[in-house]
Amino acid sequence: MVKKILTISTWVVSFLALVALFAFARMEYLQSPVKSLRLVIDRPANGGFLEYKKTYSLIMKMTDSILGQPVGKLSPYVLKSKLSSNPYVSHVELFTTMDGDLNVFLTEREALVRVFDSTNQSAYIDTKGVLFPLHPDYSARVMVASGCFAFPELMPGATARVASKLYASSKLNDIYTLAGSLAKDEFLKVFVAQVYLDSLGEFELTPRLSNTNIVIGNTDDLDSKLSDMKVFFLNKAVKPELYDYKIISLKYKNQIVCIKRQVI
Repeated sequence: MVKKILTISTWVVSFLALVALFAFARMEYLQSPVKSLRLVIDRPANGGFLEYKKTYSLIMKMTDSILGQPVGKLSPYVLKSKLSSNPYVSHVELFTTMDGDLNVFLTEREALVRVFDSTNQSAYIDTKGVLFPLHPDYSARVMVASGCFAFPELMPGATARVASKLYASSKLNDIYTLAGSLAKDEFLKVFVAQVYLDSLGEFELTPRLSNTNIVIGNTDDLDSKLSDMKVFFLNKAVKPELYDYKIISLKYKNQIVCIKRQVI
């Protein structure tokens, strides 16, 4: 019985000592100075919304020039929240090391398409379906979508999901779906220069290779329509009659209707 009590006492004392040691180490760590800020920005090929020097300076301002100050003064949650509120940031990871280094990893938002509504209001939609504002110093080289639609204006520095109820009647989610399908195919991504939504709510595509108007209609059976379009243009690419077509319509299921230009 005595042996059992001694064993339990030993374990309790060891545990308390370990807790005390951990608390002491943590106190020492929190009082140690932040020695450096390591910033890593993961940006897409067409990226440029987050300029390194400006972002570095912004983090220093957010942390009240944290270098040399105690690690305990840094509030990772607050800093992460501030960085996440940047409309050009899609993901944030940050942590401090035992050596006192503050590591910040930012993923830049990837623009998929730039939209211009009927009032000439403009914004970007990213690859995750998030609407975000234009940048004062940088324009992404992406597909353009315009036409007969309108969407609620973003608040300054804000973002919004195009699938939300607020944007349900704006056609932005359909534009996102269409642009995403085009971007998944290497040929179509280069082939299509612009998307237009007409007054009937039908999508029209403008190719880079000709001045032919391609009518897609709505986004129903979209993959099938785009597949037919790709096959059609790849087969006709070297044939001169391709340039005789004024309109190529794929809005009817399993049909491609071509209308030639009038020759005067």
